[in-house]
Amino acid sequence: MFEFPDGKVREVEVFHIPDTDVTGAVLGAFVITHDVTQHNLATRELAESRKLLQETIDAAPVSISIKDRQQRYVFANDATQKKLGVAREDMIGRTLQEVFPGTVTSDTLIAMAVVDNQVADTGEPFPFTSFDYVADGELRNQFVSKTPIKDDSGTVTYIVTVSVDVTELKQAEAFALAAKDEAELANMAKSEFLANMSHELRTPLNAIIGFSEIMQSETFGPLGNARYVEYAKDIHDSGDHLHTIITDLLDLSRIEVGAVELDLAEVDLGEILDSTRTMLEPKARKAGVTLIDRCERPLPPIRGDRVRLRQIFINLIDNAIKFTDAGGEISISADTGTPGMTAVTVSDTGIGIDAADIERIVEPFVSLQSSSTRNVGGTGLGLSLVKSLTEMQGGELRIDSEVGRGTSVTVTLPCAIEKSSDLDRRRSA
Repeated sequence: MFEFPDGKVREVEVFHIPDTDVTGAVLGAFVITHDVTQHNLATRELAESRKLLQETIDAAPVSISIKDRQQRYVFANDATQKKLGVAREDMIGRTLQEVFPGTVTSDTLIAMAVVDNQVADTGEPFPFTSFDYVADGELRNQFVSKTPIKDDSGTVTYIVTVSVDVTELKQAEAFALAAKDEAELANMAKSEFLANMSHELRTPLNAIIGFSEIMQSETFGPLGNARYVEYAKDIHDSGDHLHTIITDLLDLSRIEVGAVELDLAEVDLGEILDSTRTMLEPKARKAGVTLIDRCERPLPPIRGDRVRLRQIFINLIDNAIKFTDAGGEISISADTGTPGMTAVTVSDTGIGIDAADIERIVEPFVSLQSSSTRNVGGTGLGLSLVKSLTEMQGGELRIDSEVGRGTSVTVTLPCAIEKSSDLDRRRSA
């Protein structure tokens, strides 16, 4: 260190050269000084940068190593040392075969050498691949990537290898796939059970409904007391309600196992809407709700299954009646503005659905509960069935709603003039 007259302290190198006469006697000395402040500063900064880089790469949870063109290690981080069980100083300057020929199988050594040569020769990164190796007696899975480092002339000078241990990830993936298969089998068994049970329950239920209807109408004579007629009506109504629930369960189960076959044909949409509205008008009047048909006639014919289309609109209108208070209104409208499609919308002035619940409401068995819906009842199958049946016929379901302002459910269906190939393409999409 040397302090200059201006007060600045500089780092200098001092060289002393003796001045001698012809006899070799020292007469004096030449003193040469060289300011090395910037050089030393740059050297320290470079050393600090290398130290920081080394510590950063050592902290990485993945194995990182660098080889030269002769496949000799020039760098290896802590993860590489841990994985291979070899100290860094025993790796640098040596090839893979020289470092641990007894640790890695000969096939692996050959494969790694081939890949390194390929990267060096082509100058292209090697795609991610996987290989296995044994560490502490345990087979481990690795994903490996090799990337070339080139000089200014484009020549490959080094090869960087990055490998990630994915053993736990692969195990988790295998467990997830096994769990998925098990869940699918359980779901299939559930669907088959529901389908079988639905058939078993409907047989005695049909008898209950039929006999209670006979009793209610006193076909074979008076029951003897007016209250018996009322009880018979209650039995009939309860049986009919249970029959509807069981039918929905059966339909849902058959849809899940792919056992529902559609009879697709040209269908008079206007006739289906008229018959559905006529059937449900008494229920709407009893609930104090006005049911209005706003569809402009004639409506274009629809390509679909007549029975399933009726089921769709019965569910939608029945749902609207269920969630609309007395004095409210339900309207049915149609839009034929989209070429090849007809959209039928059932709108009500009922309690509405929160925006966060709209996606859930079409899932099976989801029945939203609140202070305003607690006494409505239901299995939560209606909209799920509507969605499934609509999509099976090449259509789409959309729900627009706001709490306290009502709900609009739109079913868009293909017109009969649409080619069946177009319908089949949308059904498989």
